[in-house]
Amino acid sequence: MSAGSGPARRTLLLSVHSTALGGAERCALAEAKRLSRSYELVIAAPDGPLRAEFENYGVLVHGPPLLPIWGDTPRRWGIQLVRTVLDTVRLALLIRRQRIDGIVCNSSVGLSPVLAGWLTRRPVVVHLRDSPNSRLARPLVRLEAMLARAVIPVSDGLAPLCGPRPKARIVCIADGIPIPPWRRQQRFHKPLQLGVVGAIDRGKGQDIALGALHELVTAGITAELQLVGREADSGFAAELRETARASGVEDLVHFQGERLDLEQIYASLDILLLPSRRDRTPLVVLEALARCLPVVASGVGSVPELLLDGDAGVVVVPDDPAALGAGVLTLVDNPELVRSLTMRGRRHVVENYDLERTLEMACVEIARVLPLESSRPSHLPSDQRENSELLSGP
Repeated sequence: MSAGSGPARRTLLLSVHSTALGGAERCALAEAKRLSRSYELVIAAPDGPLRAEFENYGVLVHGPPLLPIWGDTPRRWGIQLVRTVLDTVRLALLIRRQRIDGIVCNSSVGLSPVLAGWLTRRPVVVHLRDSPNSRLARPLVRLEAMLARAVIPVSDGLAPLCGPRPKARIVCIADGIPIPPWRRQQRFHKPLQLGVVGAIDRGKGQDIALGALHELVTAGITAELQLVGREADSGFAAELRETARASGVEDLVHFQGERLDLEQIYASLDILLLPSRRDRTPLVVLEALARCLPVVASGVGSVPELLLDGDAGVVVVPDDPAALGAGVLTLVDNPELVRSLTMRGRRHVVENYDLERTLEMACVEIARVLPLESSRPSHLPSDQRENSELLSGP
């Protein structure tokens, strides 16, 4: 739309906390694609594997500093708060200069976009995807719920973090996934292929899966464990390798690293394990259920809800290798149970977690805060306006 030809599309600042190959990042990328149909986007994103893909949907700028909500020293919190103050000034100037109309944050871990929106009197929408571990993080979420126009928790369990009397509109909208074609559940391989998909990190509990593998081998089950994900904690990854060697299962544990071909990974697995010590709404569980891949998972966060309290997958006690191994044993040589769990799981995801539906709900909330069109002419350079129009389609 050229200047002076009519109402211009509004401009949003989309703040992305990470461009790694994680679930929240893929949700942010899908949201950027959808929002680019209706808005001009300026995208604040750090370096990472997905950053170049975000550039397809808007103008890229540097991402905000993150606050260590999973727990850290007061010194580290102090350093990040100072960086947050400085970044708030940067973003406020950017908002004024680019004439940005509103801000959407894909995570609660970046405070500076929220503060910049408040300073410049721009409406802010925050996606709440994180369940803070640090005591200092809970006041952070409450502050965002006081400053933002709307907060979108991905589950009912996260909504109370916003406090008893938030000023923001609180609307729970789950993250969704693209629904793949249905595929028939195949017989288990020999050796049994178990997999954990997620960054190598103590919170993800790969050591618990390793212990479960040892339990299964001791029980006479021939199995292998695929660990798929980047080594976010190199020290923990070294511990895993040493534990595997000491327990005699070194040759049965395969570190796959970060993989782009997750479809191939899912197709190669017999059972997905989620041994997390902490997790809120892990998209990997939804992706497995959508592919009729059986799931054995720790009962943390919203996992029991995703697995229909055991009707769509096996839910076990957290932080217990023996319980995780026993969960696998309930599925081995029980194809009828596997079939009933996977069919219910697939139906549950299709009905409740279809990405197109969840994105539409989120966009409705964003449009409630920020109408699609402005009465002023578009301020972006003509080449950027033309690119945005091409992205938005007819």
